Amino acid sequence: MDKKYNEGFTLIELIISIAISSIIMLMLFSVFNYNLKTFSKASEAMEEQANLRLVSYKLTNQLRNIGYIDLDSDKTTPTVVTDSYIYLENNQIKVGNESGISGFADDIINDVEFNLSKNNLGKYILGVRIVGKVHSYSTDILLNNMVETDQMDINDLNAGNFNFIQFNFSRPPLTIPIKIIEEYEDLVLEHPDKLTVKKNKTFTYTASATGGVTPYSFEIINPVSDVGVISVDDFTNTITWAATSDIGEQMHFEVKVIDGTLNEYLTAFTIEIIN
Repeated sequence: MDKKYNEGFTLIELIISIAISSIIMLMLFSVFNYNLKTFSKASEAMEEQANLRLVSYKLTNQLRNIGYIDLDSDKTTPTVVTDSYIYLENNQIKVGNESGISGFADDIINDVEFNLSKNNLGKYILGVRIVGKVHSYSTDILLNNMVETDQMDINDLNAGNFNFIQFNFSRPPLTIPIKIIEEYEDLVLEHPDKLTVKKNKTFTYTASATGGVTPYSFEIINPVSDVGVISVDDFTNTITWAATSDIGEQMHFEVKVIDGTLNEYLTAFTIEIIN
């Protein structure tokens, strides 16, 4: 007689199977959760890096054409009301001027540092280091219009740990514009190639500008010199000075430029005779 047997799992086998399955599911979940957290952190890091680069790009555009710079630490107000300034407050980069203070970057910054140096070609470089929550980003800004030590606090050169930067767009030799009727950052008056002239030579400068809206109109005003002959050609916007006096004597003049939207910029220059 054939015997039929009913085959199946015993209770112990079922419990063991469930336990093994649970362990496997827990391991899979742990691996998935780890990968998810890793992906999330990587995404946040990439986003932070992109934001830091964006802030660096904005700072570069803001600062590359300045004509005067002063770096300080732990300051929240400028020394001159006509200057613009940038500083860190509550993890936000703020920019201010005589019109008020506004946010420059979102709440992503833990620290910002500025330093000023001079490269082997004699060009002034503004180093900027922006520190985020995880990463940091550093860049060097070539200061196109910084050519004289009169345009800065010389103690700032090759120093560090500055988190407050004060600046304006005036040109040498004066660190502060004599008068700004309506400052317009993009309108920049070109300065002379040199602020010196050799004795018994002739200094010549023709006014020109960049930025703003063309056409420009220029006016050379208040030329002053105790010695030598000054000539101003209003048609070509050119000033000449016969530097026939002693070494160290100076000539001073001012240039006003108005662009097509009537934005006006006034600055001053002092030329010195050298040997």
